[in-house]
Amino acid sequence: MNKRLISKIMHQRVAGLGSSSIYFFRGDYEYILQGVALEYVPRGLYIWNFKSPLFDFYGLSLSYSSRLPERGFIAKGEMTEAEIVDHVMSSPAAQANFGSDAQCLLGCVSWRGMGNVGPEDMNGR
Repeated sequence: MNKRLISKIMHQRVAGLGSSSIYFFRGDYEYILQGVALEYVPRGLYIWNFKSPLFDFYGLSLSYSSRLPERGFIAKGEMTEAEIVDHVMSSPAAQANFGSDAQCLLGCVSWRGMGNVGPEDMNGR
């Protein structure tokens, strides 16, 4: 599983997507950050529907989160990176977190709220 490629595809498919490490979230949040977390482990990938209050001084965590109810684990080599992103973005939890443009087609990219960051800079952050 190529983390950078997964991150790049996620950013290409959802307009206004922000990210930090394993967390992917909408850029237009107020008090609670919500989105999807991709937790990489040696044998695969856990997919979390995460919510994190911004008043928590310890930073982002999975304390208020839950794994996706529909197939929350993908074994290494089971899917390609594009299939992983398709699986994540087709889940009702991700669609609820990312809003109406969660099914945005490849190439529908908006870097709103991300400064001067382009696809070549998407290195898993």
